[in-house]
Parts: sequence; structure tokens; C-alpha cells
Amino acid sequence: MTRRQLVILSLRLGLIFVFSYVPSASYLDPSSYYHYLPAWSAPFINKDLALTLLSIFELLLVGWFIWGKQLLIPSILAAVALTGILILNFPSFGVIFRNVSIIFSAIALAILSTE
Repeated sequence: MTRRQLVILSLRLGLIFVFSYVPSASYLDPSSYYHYLPAWSAPFINKDLALTLLSIFELLLVGWFIWGKQLLIPSILAAVALTGILILNFPSFGVIFRNVSIIFSAIALAILSTE
């Protein structure tokens, strides 16, 4: 395996872990994730449904990262989704600041996947 392939694999594994965690944890204890949903969304969508839809989206990303083909698309989707989460939950920045490094990992994978 080349260095480039090892870097891509490392980024993929990291993103697979990150995007696998929330669906698993929110399934086991959904109430601990409710406060990450934007307050303005409450009149429009049930909290459990919102978590379920987010989990499905994240698991689709996991499947795509495992598949390993056309990584530009899921990498961009991951970066955009995490940026949205960061913006919508900015008051919790002290807890979710680590998402910044994950966003840049997704961007790095997007860049590497275009070569």
C-alpha cells in the first residue's frame, strides 16, 4: 500500500467511526441527543424522527466510506453536515469543537479523492 492509500484509508476509518457512533449512541439513549437538535425545528419535526433521519443519513455515509468509491461526494456531504451541526449548535461549541478537526479530515479526503 502506498502512503497516499494509507492516508485515505486512515481518513476513511476515522470518518466511519465518527459517523457510526451517533446512530448507535442515539439509538441506545436518544434523550441525550435531543438538545443538539435546533429548537426552531421542534414545531416541524418530532425529535425521535429527526434523530432517526439523521442516523439514516449518517449510516448511509458510513456505507459509502466503507464502499470506498467516488469518495468526493460523501466527503463533501460529511463536511457540510458537520459544519451545519457546528453552526446550529454553536452555543455548545465547548463540547463540539472537535468537529472542526473532523470537518477538515473530510475536506482532506475530498481533496485526496480528486487526484
